[in-house]
Amino acid sequence: MMGFSYEKRYLKRPRLGPPDVYPQEPRQKEDELTTVNVKHGFTIVPQLPDEFGTARNCNITALKVGQYFNAILGKKDELNTLPDPGRKRQQINPKDNFWPATNRSKAAIETWFKDLAGSKPLLSLSKKAPNFNKKEEIFPLLCEYQVPLMRAAWFIKLSSAYTVAISEAKIKKRQMPDPTQEWTGTLLKFMKEQLCKPLSDYYTSSSTTIMSDDQKLALRQWQYCVNLIKHMYQEGLLERQETLQWILELLERPLRSTSSSEDGLFRLFLPLALQYMEEFVQSELLSRKISYLCSRKISQLCSGEPQSGGGVSPNSPAIHNTPTNSGNTQSSTGQQQSSNSLIATQGGTNTANTLSVMFNEYLSCPHHRDLILGLSAILQVVTLECPTALVWNCIGEGKSTSVLNGSPLDHLPCSPAALPMPQRSTNPHVRNQLKLGEELIKQRSQAAEGRWSCDKWQQSSAGVTTVKVLNALDALDRHSFERVDAGNSL
Repeated sequence: MMGFSYEKRYLKRPRLGPPDVYPQEPRQKEDELTTVNVKHGFTIVPQLPDEFGTARNCNITALKVGQYFNAILGKKDELNTLPDPGRKRQQINPKDNFWPATNRSKAAIETWFKDLAGSKPLLSLSKKAPNFNKKEEIFPLLCEYQVPLMRAAWFIKLSSAYTVAISEAKIKKRQMPDPTQEWTGTLLKFMKEQLCKPLSDYYTSSSTTIMSDDQKLALRQWQYCVNLIKHMYQEGLLERQETLQWILELLERPLRSTSSSEDGLFRLFLPLALQYMEEFVQSELLSRKISYLCSRKISQLCSGEPQSGGGVSPNSPAIHNTPTNSGNTQSSTGQQQSSNSLIATQGGTNTANTLSVMFNEYLSCPHHRDLILGLSAILQVVTLECPTALVWNCIGEGKSTSVLNGSPLDHLPCSPAALPMPQRSTNPHVRNQLKLGEELIKQRSQAAEGRWSCDKWQQSSAGVTTVKVLNALDALDRHSFERVDAGNSL
């Protein structure tokens, strides 16, 4: 049956047959009855004359070897050099695929963005796409029509391609700016404009107010662009360092003000920072900066008496997202107190008890619960994933304002393991991991305080040997090997 099965049949008929069996071929050299083959038999001649043997008797000088190597390097450069297709490729006119977006073409713009938000193929949309003079005009339209993030990123790439095509025609040297940096600056500038007036006035207001139409529009654009930034960041379309630095500036902005009404803005920015913690811990400097900000904020919260809703903007995002059912509030409070019972058991001092009571009151407050949990989560993530960012360091006198001086934990009223956590079954394991991270931070901080050396190490035989090796390495580092004279001797 195997012979009739189409699944088992060969795709191509084999020529050689079974392995290690070489059948006779027609007109093969072994069958040629030449005079040499008849007298001496068939002799196997290697394909290359230099396949085996020795080069001892060859007259090859060093000059010839150099010429051979130069020929090899020249051929290698020739093969690795890519031809410039700029002169040979077909010149494409960008105006054939783009049309200017003006007030007169408002109806066409509306139709095009509706198709972009729908399911129309992108290939057909790319044949005629709108071009905006200002890049900032794109984001409100993307938000207005709720364009999916993937299709929105595609349109941004398309607009960037138009800019590159125009720049290539104008700039002869082809030294064009990086489109990633341009779009990062444009998008972050648009986000700052949303915070300048509409959202800032609402979240810092001291009285309960109803959102105006402009504030609702600004909030909707803010939320959409936050998701767009996350998508473009993951796709590598944004400058990562600049984006993370912008998030740090957002968190630092409410801390500059002594007014507690800035907590509304801080709650708006904190979820944004939590989304990028996986990226922050990749950099010790950025982790240290965000840890400083969170430690200072927790210190501010613990320095005053916690009052439910006191000194907080009533327009905080936490207020509108909290259920008004008192029964649910009481049950969640009890759960948080039970989940944070470890705080009260750590240490028998009055300070530990005071912090335990204070944290429990913050967790029972709808205004402060998300805030204290978010700040604690950031510090705990840094402790677990990047503990070296929390190591104590001394950079000298007169530089106390630098984030490199001291440790972010200096501003924290308790250890990261004593900070509150949301209720989970893995909390004991996480706290044990946090304590291990704290021990690592303590050891490295003590070593940094002692300048990574101590007397007992230097007095031992191994310490003396280590000092000699370090002195030898220091002498080698200071030696100028390019100078050959009597005054420059090891």
